[in-house]
Amino acid sequence: MPDNDDAARSRAVVLAALLIAIERRDALLAALWQTEDEQGARDAVQRVLGVSEVQARAVLDLQLRRFTPATLESLRAEYDQLRHLLED
Repeated sequence: MPDNDDAARSRAVVLAALLIAIERRDALLAALWQTEDEQGARDAVQRVLGVSEVQARAVLDLQLRRFTPATLESLRAEYDQLRHLLED
């Protein structure tokens, strides 16, 4: 069973990608519009955002309704909290 630090690290990696995706949404959506399939979309996310495959999958799973300033702030707060937890 993974310990809390492993779970926190995994979540922080995903949150980092989601924050980048929301902040760079215009470039992301433009790149996705040019893709033909799921693999192409994942490759585009990785290329445009500079993220791993796991992070790209998390970005592609993000629902567009979450592309709001409130969600961005919520994700930032959670990410900052996890970073502080992991630094201790």
